[in-house]
Amino acid sequence: MRTVIRTIVMAAALLAVGMSPALANGPALQFSEDISGDVIGPCVNGTYTVLSGRIVTTLHEGTAASGNSSFTVALRPSNVILQDEGGDHYSLRGAIRVGGALHDQSGAEVITATHSLQVVGQGKGVVDTVRFFERIRNGVLEVLDFSTCDF
Repeated sequence: MRTVIRTIVMAAALLAVGMSPALANGPALQFSEDISGDVIGPCVNGTYTVLSGRIVTTLHEGTAASGNSSFTVALRPSNVILQDEGGDHYSLRGAIRVGGALHDQSGAEVITATHSLQVVGQGKGVVDTVRFFERIRNGVLEVLDFSTCDF
């Protein structure tokens, strides 16, 4: 799952940065990808295989009159059903949000990503989480990770 989501985020970010001025400030783009067969984990309480579901991605890019540009990307699970090693079923809830800005005059850039996904079992509540924050500022990556899953 890590590979699929990171690929989607990176593709969306590159798409946003590379958009022509004619596309800037236009309507948001939306697409989805089937993630069946992907794996979340290992986690504190198990490893989860995606039986079915999609990741829905929404992308918006904008450019100010000054030439500064920004983008936002939101990824959310849609009808994602997970199964652990014992055969129990779970759902995946939450979202991943990515945003970035580029200052045209100085070339300064910042990209942040907030990952907040929960593995939820019926009658069990949240059993595992993917919760971390990433920031890239002028090429330097910072990560704060509070997950119970490797992601």
